[in-house]
Amino acid sequence: MNGFRRKKVRSLTLGEKLKKIRSGKRASFSDISKNTMIQAEYLEYLEKGEYSKLPADVYVKGFLKSFAEYLGADAEDLIKSFEKEKSIQKNISSGNEKFKKKYRISLSKFYITPKIIYLILTVILFLGLFVYLFVKVDIFVSNPELVILNPKQDNVINESQILVEGKTDKGSQVFVNNQIVTVNDEGIFKEKIILKKGINIITVRSVNRFGKEAIKSISLEARY
Repeated sequence: MNGFRRKKVRSLTLGEKLKKIRSGKRASFSDISKNTMIQAEYLEYLEKGEYSKLPADVYVKGFLKSFAEYLGADAEDLIKSFEKEKSIQKNISSGNEKFKKKYRISLSKFYITPKIIYLILTVILFLGLFVYLFVKVDIFVSNPELVILNPKQDNVINESQILVEGKTDKGSQVFVNNQIVTVNDEGIFKEKIILKKGINIITVRSVNRFGKEAIKSISLEARY
């Protein structure tokens, strides 16, 4: 490497050139404006590179020529810098506009009209009807729920009777050993039955209003 590092030299922008020339001559925007008839704000726009705020290019080139003549600068170099940077800005702006057009979403397609509202309400109605029918069909084809809470399977008890408790679907009929029992509004049922000595089989059957049924049997031993 021989101890040397290559340093990249960046060329000055038009705005930087104008500022450097103006600072070197210790001239303010108002001084230049008074002697060249260029509006001070245009001089500021040129230094900031805000070319979109300037008038037509032909006028801007005239400004640069007058600026150069007044401050003893190279007018051709300033005009070339302006043309180069203006071209770059134009290409960038054109590219951004093409990108926006390509990916722009037209909001007019999403205006809410009475027809769209009617369509949405119709879809909601059909979805609600579908869910309702699905639930009804599921109830129709499914057996009712049946849970025996008491007694437990294979229990041994020392009494001649026992309370059978359980839960089923609302509206279902429950039979304990083929005897219908009362079911409350929450699907809870309770029924006392007489036991014989030895092994007893208690059969509980629940039948819903569609005729589907669930059956469970409990075996227990009575010792009394």
